[in-house]
Amino acid sequence: MCMNTKNDLKMRVTLETPVDELASLYPESVHFLSEHNVRCIVCGEPLWCTFGELLKDDNIENPEELVSKLNEFLINPDQSRPG
Repeated sequence: MCMNTKNDLKMRVTLETPVDELASLYPESVHFLSEHNVRCIVCGEPLWCTFGELLKDDNIENPEELVSKLNEFLINPDQSRPG
């Protein structure tokens, strides 16, 4: 029998992931992204774009690195603190 654990990702976040899906599936990602100066919620609603489009709009220099850090954080939030 396969059991889901807290560390199982529902889906791996990519640059193509819709921001509204990201915020819905992983609400903890909103705070993580805020700590990295990425806004994904405006007026209480997630933005309607892909994660890659959001990072481009926020002038994130290395979006692939942030995607990797976010996935690490989602797998193990206690050990993957932003910084």
